[in-house]
Amino acid sequence: MLSGRLLIGPAVPKQSTVALTRELAEKAWLDKHQPPSSSCTKTLEWWIKEDLDAAEASGTPNPILGTVYDQYVRPFKWATKLLGEITAEDLVTIQEQFPKSAGTGRRYGSALHASLARAAKAGHIATAPALTLPKTNWKQQFKRVLSPEERKAFLALPWRPAMRIGVLLMFNGLRGGEARGVRYEDFDGEGILLRRQILSDNGKPKVKQGLKSQEDRWVPVISPDLKNILKSRKKGYVMSEDGVNPIAPWLFRSMWDCVIKGPTIDRKHTRKKPDHPFTDVTPHDLRSTCAMMLLEAGIDLRTSAEILGHDPAMLAQIYARSRKDLKIAAAKKLAI
Repeated sequence: MLSGRLLIGPAVPKQSTVALTRELAEKAWLDKHQPPSSSCTKTLEWWIKEDLDAAEASGTPNPILGTVYDQYVRPFKWATKLLGEITAEDLVTIQEQFPKSAGTGRRYGSALHASLARAAKAGHIATAPALTLPKTNWKQQFKRVLSPEERKAFLALPWRPAMRIGVLLMFNGLRGGEARGVRYEDFDGEGILLRRQILSDNGKPKVKQGLKSQEDRWVPVISPDLKNILKSRKKGYVMSEDGVNPIAPWLFRSMWDCVIKGPTIDRKHTRKKPDHPFTDVTPHDLRSTCAMMLLEAGIDLRTSAEILGHDPAMLAQIYARSRKDLKIAAAKKLAI
């Protein structure tokens, strides 16, 4: 009643304090965690290519991001997604395609997250979606070590000549990317000099792809077969059909899967089951086999680590701990 008149109108429900508090809390959470929309009309593929070109122009190329771009972004549908629409869920989907090994998966993820952080700094997106990404617990990959008999049987598989050379190089301790970059002129008669920088076509030095070391590394050649192959020529890429174009990473993986997992027999990529026991062997297992060969031969950790381009502590942590004979020998020395 107001001045004797009855007010008529819709009833306005009074919002409870609990409901208001919940609404404010949800809004605060969304403001903090939900990636804001962006007006950027460029795609994820465009930005990573721009980022790679900028790094190349500055003289500090980013080979890890280049691998992520070539193998895990460009061939897939999220390459055409707008940069401002990339969410943390998209990053999780991309990361699920990465290798399952702890070191490789972490490096690839860090390179992609750093690139999106630079996109945010450049103003293309409001914030990097990786900021809302939960921490990934990468599991250490199981490493299979081949015995001498298994190594002979593995080399006897139907490898193409260039691929067989690559297998020998990885049995010699090289990484896959390092093996693809080896040239005949890098061999001095006893070992291979893995150069961090090489001259490009325009005469300027550039960092060789696949070389993780920060400096040149000399690796002795262990296999007599590999030594004879490297002595046969003077110039050109070793892992190449023509000596000019090294085998690309995606082609290397395709050839590997064809031999190890069996060839595809239809359009659905159904594989013919191979008649060998090496279907679970990965390229990095060949390098792991070399590491165990060095340790079993009694080579000290420092020398073994320099051959593999590893940190001695990491080499001991990954490989030496699995050897019972080292523990037994230590126990005998310390016996009271």
